Amino acid sequence: MSEGMVKRKRNLNTQSKEDKEVRKENMLAPEAIIASFQSHLGGINKQIQSLQNEMKVDLKSFKDNITTQMRDELSEFREDLNQKLANITTEMAEQNERINAVMTRTEEMETWGHEANNVLQRHGRRKLSCMEKKISFLTTITRRRHCNSVKPM
Repeated sequence: MSEGMVKRKRNLNTQSKEDKEVRKENMLAPEAIIASFQSHLGGINKQIQSLQNEMKVDLKSFKDNITTQMRDELSEFREDLNQKLANITTEMAEQNERINAVMTRTEEMETWGHEANNVLQRHGRRKLSCMEKKISFLTTITRRRHCNSVKPM
């Protein structure tokens, strides 16, 4: 036999031995398969638990960061809101002062207007009374002159 043929035979023998071992493993008892499966599951379970623990730490850190950021933002928002409310309160107080000043001035103007109107009415009545007296006087004088100028002859 040639060297190449010997190698081929050896390869075939090796391959057939490996095939036999694989067949043996496949032919293992169900208990052995279950035990093998459970050992693989135990490893996977440990990996899952490790991943869960890592994720818990990461999630707690993330939650703490978000909580801190939200508190900071809410605090800043509260300060801004309080500042705006303080500004609005100041502006409203100034507006109320202006409104009160305008109302006081309006009341003063209305009072002055009523007083001026009353004075003008009294003055008008006096002037009218004076004119009536003058007309009456002039009428009387005119009658007297007329009476005096017409003499019986």
